[in-house]
Amino acid sequence: MFLMPPDRKGAAMKEIKIMDKNIEKNEQTYDASFNYEYENMISDITREILERVKKELTATERKDNREYLLTNNAIREYELALKAEEKAPATLNKYLHDVEELKSYAEMRALRSGIRKRENILNKEILIEFKTYLIEEKKLKTSSVNSYIASINHFLKVIGREDLQIKNVKSQRKSFCEEEKMLTRQEYEKMISVDRYEKGSERLDKAVMLAKTLAATGIRISELKYITIENLKGNVIVVFNKKKERKILLSEKVREELLDYSKKVHVNKGPVFVDRAGKPVSRKECWRQLKKLARHQGVQEQKVFPHNFRHLFAREYYERYGDISEVADILGHSNLNTTRVYLIKDGREQLDRINKMDL
Repeated sequence: MFLMPPDRKGAAMKEIKIMDKNIEKNEQTYDASFNYEYENMISDITREILERVKKELTATERKDNREYLLTNNAIREYELALKAEEKAPATLNKYLHDVEELKSYAEMRALRSGIRKRENILNKEILIEFKTYLIEEKKLKTSSVNSYIASINHFLKVIGREDLQIKNVKSQRKSFCEEEKMLTRQEYEKMISVDRYEKGSERLDKAVMLAKTLAATGIRISELKYITIENLKGNVIVVFNKKKERKILLSEKVREELLDYSKKVHVNKGPVFVDRAGKPVSRKECWRQLKKLARHQGVQEQKVFPHNFRHLFAREYYERYGDISEVADILGHSNLNTTRVYLIKDGREQLDRINKMDL
């Protein structure tokens, strides 16, 4: 769209108003071709520019109805904006994935409508339809739908189209966690209790140490790279994540086990957990190792993923010391409502309390 400098746009609009009044007063005098005097009035401002300015102002007045063309170039520019905001790689990829899926949906919708050429047009109607598509066709959970909405609304904010932002799907705050998703302390202890006399048990050493480290510190999977030989000289490890610095505390027991493990796998510098190429273990590899350990130890695989050990740490710390603010500080949460999610227990305990009420 043609963009005129603000000072020039104001001058143009004054001339437009003057011309409109002259046209009304002299509509019988001025014919479709306009005379020489009228052409002089608009000087170097062409009719095409004036029309574009009018359209731009009309679009501004009716902003809610404006459409936006979502192109590959727009997504590339959005990626640069995310990098400028110093978003974590996982967050950046998630936001881009969600916006790409929105673009695909807009194209699919255009094809279904019989439009031959793919149109990546976005407006409020299409965005609301996309939210319905996620719920009804993809059958995503409310939390997943709202995750998409967060990504898309961030994109719209970056491009200056907050008027197109859509609302989250409302849901009641969970009072308990589904039993099949909660990793209990008993299941964790079962996971790490590998029989050392069993043939091939040494192949589970990395998975066991990963589980112990995640559960005993409450760290995020992206922070594992800070568990280095150099940092194991003490019990405090400084990490940088989500534009914040925080300190991870290592118990003496875990610190010694990490040092013993590093000697066993011949790691004498840098990150303790590395792949075959000596690079920090990836998120995917970490998942694979933990799932393998769960299968071997007879623990339900759907309960075993890196972030669940962080939840386990939060619940165990809170049950022992009862200070939610302290838990939030250790986990690096700036909002206590986030920490509350980590402390939710399964429904059995609540049901037991309700039964004891005997009403």
